[in-house]
Amino acid sequence: MKLKEHKLKIQTENPVDFKSLTFHGCDVKEYYVVQGLLNYFNLLNGPTYKALIRHFWVRASVYDREASELEEQEKILIDPTLAGKSREEMGLEPFTCTKIRSSLMGVDDSQLFDIFSVIFITFWSSQGNLSSKKSKKVEGNTKEKNVPRLV
Repeated sequence: MKLKEHKLKIQTENPVDFKSLTFHGCDVKEYYVVQGLLNYFNLLNGPTYKALIRHFWVRASVYDREASELEEQEKILIDPTLAGKSREEMGLEPFTCTKIRSSLMGVDDSQLFDIFSVIFITFWSSQGNLSSKKSKKVEGNTKEKNVPRLV
């Protein structure tokens, strides 16, 4: 099935929606504020790059055992001397598990994680959300907010 990039609808959501939880009577945000974990949730709920997601998914394919065997057969058709050799000897990566493969702007999926890691670290450090400071110990009376005291 061919996907049309312009027809993909990207639904963005917050994995942890504190406003919705509070509205429904489960106000847990203060527990994470006191522990200094709110920046972690800001990272999870961070920006969504819709154009990149569209580019990724229209080029995505499932790489399973059948696809790996087809890849081996294609190599053998090109070079019959490879028959009976292992994937490594054919110059192929060993098949370990089913994966979703894609490429984005000419970069294959094995390199995308490294690139996105750099993008996220750069973005969040520019926003002041990442720092090398140690988290402060929480002291004082926190009972007014019904928040556990950390020692």
